[in-house]
Amino acid sequence: MKIDMVKKSVSLCMDANLTAFVQGSPGLGKSAIVREIAEERNLELIDVRLTQCDITDLNGLPKLDGAKATFLPFDTFPVDGDPLPQGRDGWLLFLDELNSANKSVQASAYKLILDRMVGNHHLHGKVSIVAAGNLITDNAVVNSLSTALRSRMVNLVLESDSGLWIDWAMDHGVDPRVMAYIQYKPTNLFNFDPNKDEDTYACPRTWDMLSRLLSHMGRNQLDTFAELIVGIVGKIGLEFIAYAKYALELPSLEEIKSGHLHSDPKWEVGKIWMVLFHILSKFDQVVTEREIENVLNYVAGFGKEYLTILISRSYRMADVRPRLIASPCFRHHMKLITDFSHQEPANGKEEKADGAGSDAAGEKDGGKKKSKSRSRSGKDSEDKSDSGKESGTGATPKIA
Repeated sequence: MKIDMVKKSVSLCMDANLTAFVQGSPGLGKSAIVREIAEERNLELIDVRLTQCDITDLNGLPKLDGAKATFLPFDTFPVDGDPLPQGRDGWLLFLDELNSANKSVQASAYKLILDRMVGNHHLHGKVSIVAAGNLITDNAVVNSLSTALRSRMVNLVLESDSGLWIDWAMDHGVDPRVMAYIQYKPTNLFNFDPNKDEDTYACPRTWDMLSRLLSHMGRNQLDTFAELIVGIVGKIGLEFIAYAKYALELPSLEEIKSGHLHSDPKWEVGKIWMVLFHILSKFDQVVTEREIENVLNYVAGFGKEYLTILISRSYRMADVRPRLIASPCFRHHMKLITDFSHQEPANGKEEKADGAGSDAAGEKDGGKKKSKSRSRSGKDSEDKSDSGKESGTGATPKIA
């Protein structure tokens, strides 16, 4: 299930007072989904890593009360009678690493999830519960859950999706070089192989980490810190370094806005993606009608497919959308690409839209493209793609 549907499904489970159990490989963003939901719903997030708990953490500590003993819960868990956290509408209890916890802790979590009780105390009525864990196929430390527990949760499996990740990345200020690389090589968003013994690997989490590192690094220091980059995303970092050097060859946004430059459709696909995301990262600086027109015309010179991506992604930017809607030139191009996205393919079948852009080279052969290009290292390389899996291309997105 793609990340947007997982997020919607978890929210729906919370509305129905059900516990969603999100499984996925490490680094796909399970925790990020839960954090975003908590923030959007104005809930206080309680992050409990069950692998670091024992049964007393979930059941509470015993306390003598006359001739009998009772259990006092830790203040981690809101119970009936507790006041709401200041400025919040409730709590989201996140039970992370559920299927990595030992059996005794899982048994204690069973009572928490099913009975909504901590020891002898009921959870507060404003507490929602979400659980998460890794897949058993990831060679991670995973203990099977009892069928009784599993059947009382809504089981969701999270998958990676490059187009949706780029949507997220644009909203969170990820470095345009990283976004361009993932657009160009979408399968490299997540290259985790449980059968390989590697210190790290490329995944949404590590690409975000790399982006934060790049913001503190000079644009000419990529080779200097090559080992550092490899230490974040693995050996694929060397390919990223070679690709990111395209950024040093790009025209400035001011030159593009001036209208004095003409795009070169003979550029390599990867370089076109780099300039496109360079523009998108600074699109708030494209202000006047003439500047909008010049930028759109510049990108259109690379091909209608690239113009489609520029318009669809810039339209998502809440801070610039009003200005774009008011632009006659933008509206004109928007109508053109909307008509383009609805064109019937030659084979008479309707193309499916996946938001990743259309065939970037404009050469279609049964939905497949094969191109031979020369890499920056000087070696001939053959780039094969099917529905955009390796070239950063796919079906043209529809504009809402």
